[in-house]
Parts: sequence; C-alpha cells; structure tokens
Amino acid sequence: MLSAGLPQGSVPRPERPGPLRERVYEALLELITTRTLRPGQHLVESEPAGHLGVSRQPVREALQRLDTEGWVDLRPAQGAFATATSDRR
Repeated sequence: MLSAGLPQGSVPRPERPGPLRERVYEALLELITTRTLRPGQHLVESEPAGHLGVSRQPVREALQRLDTEGWVDLRPAQGAFATATSDRR
C-alpha cells in the first residue's frame, strides 16, 4: 500500500502546468525511481489520488503509461505493482 511506506508529506504534489495525467505520471515516476515505492509494492489508485489531491482517473491513466514503459505491472483484478525495472534510472 502506498500510505504504509511513505512518511507524511513525502509524496511530491504536481505543481507544473500541463495535463493532470502528465503531472501525476511524473510524480509517480519520481516515487518509483527514487525507490520511495519499492519494487513489488502494491499501488492502490485511491491512495496516490488522495496524496496528490486528484481523482482516480489521472492516476489510472498514469499507471497505464507506467505499465507500458515497464515501471509498473498492472495485473487484472489485483491492481498495479512497482517493478524492479526501476533499476534503469
């Protein structure tokens, strides 16, 4: 779970102008590449949405992009999991 491993205030809020899904994508990618989200950690859409102050839709879109790029593993009926490919950066 996202909230279980993150200290309060550690989730970067999207601040730059641009499409919301892009800003959420960048915030989640930063959490993965800095290993704030550990490989194998379960990402529940509602948790990053609440931390980032956005709805679940831009989180869902960002997770789909991260899955396409290999940063997360989307599993039907289970959700998203950070992958060990975060070693790439």
